[in-house]
Amino acid sequence: MKKYYLIFIVILMTLLITEDTFACKCESPNIKQSFQKATVIFSGEVTKLDPFRATFKVQKIWKGESAEELVMMTGTFKTADGKYMGTSCDYSYKNSEKYLIYAYGAEDKLRTDNCSGSKVLKNADKDIQELEKLTKESEKVKHNSYFDFNDKIFNIIQTHQPFSCL
Repeated sequence: MKKYYLIFIVILMTLLITEDTFACKCESPNIKQSFQKATVIFSGEVTKLDPFRATFKVQKIWKGESAEELVMMTGTFKTADGKYMGTSCDYSYKNSEKYLIYAYGAEDKLRTDNCSGSKVLKNADKDIQELEKLTKESEKVKHNSYFDFNDKIFNIIQTHQPFSCL
């Protein structure tokens, strides 16, 4: 009986450890959350792919600085023994495939993952419609903020009483 109990415990522990170690767990964010969290959002085609980087020819940018080409880190790294490793959350690219990418990180180390909302472009119609709306809203807020600031400065200058010299 002890033998079966021990086998059961070993199997249970293996299942619990394996799930936490190898499974990518995330809640799929909605498009607005992905928009807010991302540093850069763009669509583009993979033109060059190696184990560490995917180079994209940019088609359209919804958020971030304008660019003709962007390089994404794949998440793959080389171990001390020369093997390539990654995680189950790393996003996988295919050469010549087109994607909608929600990227985050510094411009020279942009990344995405399976939890970001990134997807093959042909499956992104809903995202693109929502991104168009969010981009317009974002531009409107920036535009209004600029004019609000200028109006405040103008009012300060206009109401400022100059010093009188005696």
